[in-house]
Amino acid sequence: EIQQVSGVTSTIDQRYDPCLVEIKGNPTSILAAIDLINASIEGRYASTLNRYSQSSLNQAALTDPYKEIDRNWLPARDEKGQVYWYNPVSGKTQWNNPFLSSS
Repeated sequence: EIQQVSGVTSTIDQRYDPCLVEIKGNPTSILAAIDLINASIEGRYASTLNRYSQSSLNQAALTDPYKEIDRNWLPARDEKGQVYWYNPVSGKTQWNNPFLSSS
């Protein structure tokens, strides 16, 4: 049901504890799926599901706010444990999350 509502594809590998969940889709749909998964774990799935409608998520998919962002950025940690962002395609690094800023 989460896949139908959010428009993502997902796999759950229960060979691991905790299980490994892989979610694919546009960033807006992924955030919706994560919210629904957390709501299911926390016992508030029904109320969270009511917040999402297929039409609003389909509209979000058509107007993906991240479509202009280079999606090759990956989070990494420095020797002090601080998160920075690395782009293996361009070789660039930066402190600011490229998905939240325009730097």
